[in-house]
Amino acid sequence: MERQISTMETMANDTGMPYSTDSINEYLIYLAENNLLIADDQNNLFYTNDKIDGKLICYTKDDMISEINYCYDTEITNQVLLSDYYNSHNNIEKGAMLVESINDEYGFCADLDFYTNVKVTEFPVKAEAKIYCLALDLMFLPGLKEFEEIAKANPIIDKDSTSSVNPIYMGSKMLIASGLIPESEVPIPSMAVISAEILDVKTSVNEFTKKEFFVLRCDGTIGEFELLCSPEFANDNMKAGGVVNGYVLFRMEVMKIID
Repeated sequence: MERQISTMETMANDTGMPYSTDSINEYLIYLAENNLLIADDQNNLFYTNDKIDGKLICYTKDDMISEINYCYDTEITNQVLLSDYYNSHNNIEKGAMLVESINDEYGFCADLDFYTNVKVTEFPVKAEAKIYCLALDLMFLPGLKEFEEIAKANPIIDKDSTSSVNPIYMGSKMLIASGLIPESEVPIPSMAVISAEILDVKTSVNEFTKKEFFVLRCDGTIGEFELLCSPEFANDNMKAGGVVNGYVLFRMEVMKIID
């Protein structure tokens, strides 16, 4: 599996949204005519309220669209620690945050939906957040047995190494925050490698583009979460009981800071 660095087109396909400038303009006209746009003038943005769960967030400057983010309204809420600001995948200052488990079980970076709304001055803080992933490059295996066979044949630390370190095997629930590894070749802080067990697969279709995308409910290191992916990754193994492994981009919406 070759790593594919995130592009706006990849994220558009993962959410069923249009990508080209002309298509986005047509989409915004369609949304406006159908009263499906919500404005937040205080934070200089507006976003879509379409019939699907996907969202298109448009930030404005001088009455012009300055930035677009492809997002998703997941129903799963997590309690986490927010530990620091990072730049987002497209290098927006304070557009991402370091997320840690309250029980010190994991840590990763996630791009922020509605990042202009999140104002934290002291870290760490406890928060309620909706965390989800967009697919960058995935593979699917039909079940735990098949996954474990491949994992044991490909340890993270080579079993033939002269090192005294015991081989480490990739688990079906795994998270490597590859974007946070020092001197990593990955230029995107919110990029990570995951393995997760698939609990359910749902198909969604954008009402305007008619583009299909898939929402996978998964169980992984961070607990249950939703993973969005375009049809280019789909195969017969993308099903409940299967295992997904690959590169994703973490995103989250901070719902509230907990005192």
